[in-house]
Amino acid sequence: MADVNITPVIPPFLTGFTARSIPFATGTGLAEDNTNFVYDDVNDQLFVRNLLVTSFSTGIAITPGNGGTGITSYATGDLIYASSANVLTRLPVGITGTVLAGAAIPTWSGNPLLTQLRIGDPPNPIIVRQDEASAFTLAIRNGLNPMGLTLTNTFTDASNYERVFVGAFSSSYVLRSQVAGTGQHRPVGFLTGAGNVSLGASPDTSVPWSWTVNGNGHLIPQNNGTWDIGDPTHRVRNVFVGGAVAHRTKAGTPTDADVTTPTDGMMIIDTTASKIWCRIAGTWKATVALT
Repeated sequence: MADVNITPVIPPFLTGFTARSIPFATGTGLAEDNTNFVYDDVNDQLFVRNLLVTSFSTGIAITPGNGGTGITSYATGDLIYASSANVLTRLPVGITGTVLAGAAIPTWSGNPLLTQLRIGDPPNPIIVRQDEASAFTLAIRNGLNPMGLTLTNTFTDASNYERVFVGAFSSSYVLRSQVAGTGQHRPVGFLTGAGNVSLGASPDTSVPWSWTVNGNGHLIPQNNGTWDIGDPTHRVRNVFVGGAVAHRTKAGTPTDADVTTPTDGMMIIDTTASKIWCRIAGTWKATVALT
């Protein structure tokens, strides 16, 4: 077969280019040509400096293997993802209340499972996740850095706010109010609807509370006769009572064995002899019998 020349047609969207004859040699295909763009309307092919893009048509989707998507229509908000090695798939925009999730392929989910949330700037973002050491516990951490959490009452900017802060310092944990600018400190309270508010100090959370404010407003030790208020070197300065003070009673003469941390100034009422005993200079001394 003799060599022939093919004069291609320039498509209308390629303006400013002149049709060139492409020499066609038997058995060799289209030879090199210096024209920037040449369009073969017979075979529906576009040549770009010898780069062949097949099936060039506005009515046919270009496949991923040829540099396209293989998808002919889209809607606002659609996402395109690779559903396999050679296939692109369109994911329609999600409905309100859903987030993009998925491991192998993306999907919209209204109830996603997040392993952890990383907040802030690298290289040391804050990590929020379930605590590995305690089930049903939320952990907020950043390596060895102490963490804190604030709940804002008012906020204008970083120099003007009111908030409550709970956080860790290297040697303590703190709950307190914080303010800046025109912010005002507010009371911080522990309240329940009807139950008790209890406090304690123990490395073992199974140990009972030390002190409780019950539903009637009474401050009581968790166990009768167990805890003190103050100690011999850390005394309460004054006690103001609007009712009465109920002292310890004993049927007989008291001794140091009757009390914890015997200290001068302690008083015990002897119900047998009707006397008030006081510890003075390390000795229990009694008043005359009361009538």
